[in-house]
Amino acid sequence: MSEKISISIPLSGKTLEFIINLLENLERKFSIKFIKSKKARPHINLISGKTNNLNKIVSVIKENLYLSYHPELKLLGLGAFISHFPTIYLRFEIAEYLIFLRKVFFKKSNLWNHIDESVK
Repeated sequence: MSEKISISIPLSGKTLEFIINLLENLERKFSIKFIKSKKARPHINLISGKTNNLNKIVSVIKENLYLSYHPELKLLGLGAFISHFPTIYLRFEIAEYLIFLRKVFFKKSNLWNHIDESVK
């Protein structure tokens, strides 16, 4: 059975506080409420989609994830994917470690039945 999964980095600290405040302002000023209704913590999505190979993907993560590494990310602003299901997203300065992780995941794209368009 194909499972829908997302491999993401949750935001925390001052960045999370800033984003929560920003989301409240978007709701108050523009009546954008769909973000809260998703009940997802603000995050950086490295890859998401559907797979039948969850155990193999977890193994790839364990082999390549260095939990002692804490990159500092600079928030650049907001962006939007204007489509049938619009998405507001955060833009961050390029971080070499995140590029490395994405390359690892995309090298193993054969483990995925489908990769979401928003991460391509």
